[in-house]
Amino acid sequence: MNRREEFLDSGAERNESDTREERLAGWWQTASFGLALGRRAGRAAATARRSVQAAEIAQALVDQQAVYALLDEGHNIRWIADQLSMSRAAVGRLAKSMKRGGELTDVRMTAPPGIDEETKQLVLRAWDVETLEESLEDDAYEAKNSDVDETVIMEKGETVDTKHRMAKILDRAAEVGRYAEDLEKGISAGGRTSRPDDALHHLGDDTGRLISEGRSVGGVSGGADVIDAYLQAFNEARTKNGMRQLPPRMAVKNLQWAIVTPEQMTVEQREEIREEFTRRHSS
Repeated sequence: MNRREEFLDSGAERNESDTREERLAGWWQTASFGLALGRRAGRAAATARRSVQAAEIAQALVDQQAVYALLDEGHNIRWIADQLSMSRAAVGRLAKSMKRGGELTDVRMTAPPGIDEETKQLVLRAWDVETLEESLEDDAYEAKNSDVDETVIMEKGETVDTKHRMAKILDRAAEVGRYAEDLEKGISAGGRTSRPDDALHHLGDDTGRLISEGRSVGGVSGGADVIDAYLQAFNEARTKNGMRQLPPRMAVKNLQWAIVTPEQMTVEQREEIREEFTRRHSS
């Protein structure tokens, strides 16, 4: 029996009530795993450092690629940051590095020799593909060949999940509308004001982000749909609380407060949504 086996069997510095199999299963997480492996120590440390370096470069590459993908789909910095669990500053830096004259351009980050193959495999694994040839298949191909019921296959073979995505956005807008009225009720109950000033109504940053998402999925109509979903839920909550409803014209009176320009959309795009919503409620 060698030293490693003797050490493991002895249960030294571990819970002696554990079985040998349990001690073996967790041994790799302890300092003593290096026992009697001194001749391999230098190589092991260098290999681990290369793996960490490859992983760090792969992470940077995938972050950059993910931001590129979502910018290409027309999403704004704040939305992308939320989706990728990154800070807006980090997404903003990546976006800036990939734009030339306001247009999205390709950039290259090269892995150092010696870890390039390992880095490549980590990147491919992150994108859930095994080969570079497989990576040529885009999301539309993947959705078309999957069993996901949410996907809508159009007559021309174009794969979209617009209806499902839009429904989720509208559900979230309704939630924000109900929450906004709860806040308003709380302020009134606190005695700060008995009646809210509708002329100062603010749809809120969350609604602004959802309007931007709605526009990216359903165009101008999608953006207006978000405001409708918010307003309907908000007014239903107001009615329940015995308050008058917020008029549609007041809902969009201060639309500029909710939408950050040009980060989320241009002023012209915002006004198109305002006009579409106003047109719907003009009769």
